[in-house]
Amino acid sequence: EPKTNLFEDQVVDILKNLMHKSDILLNLHEGGGYYRETYIDKMHNPMKFGQCIIADADTFFVEDKGEILNLGEIARTICQNVNTKISNEYYHFRFNNHNTVSPSTKHLEQRKSATYYGLTQAGIPSFGIEVSKQLPSLEMKIRHHALVLNGFLQYLDIIPEYPGIFLEKPD
Repeated sequence: EPKTNLFEDQVVDILKNLMHKSDILLNLHEGGGYYRETYIDKMHNPMKFGQCIIADADTFFVEDKGEILNLGEIARTICQNVNTKISNEYYHFRFNNHNTVSPSTKHLEQRKSATYYGLTQAGIPSFGIEVSKQLPSLEMKIRHHALVLNGFLQYLDIIPEYPGIFLEKPD
């Protein structure tokens, strides 16, 4: 039963319950600019989120399960596979370790995120999948999200019922 009558709080409670019943969390977003490991310019740097897979740690030990989650290894594998399907290297995905679990994180605000909750409270691998707001078209954003989602499905040995994506241009 939700703690408040606010619709947003009720949705959050439902999502938290679902996370505790799940094996993995994939949170899809659009981020500004393009994530790069080192500062290039104001649109290409470590504080931008576009075109990356974000996790709150490289590895994380889930005490309840006695299990180590190798988030960085998973994300790097997905990026490597997805990038073979993206011809323009400029749009390639990268692993972005927010290291939110560390006291020295530069992303304290992410401790309120779904991925942080999924990892630290539900004990499941949790990832943010960020396409860049600066991608040239909505279709490209959708296709890049679909590529990463299908990359995770393949990694998890899940065969989607509808593996392709059909995008008709709106009238």
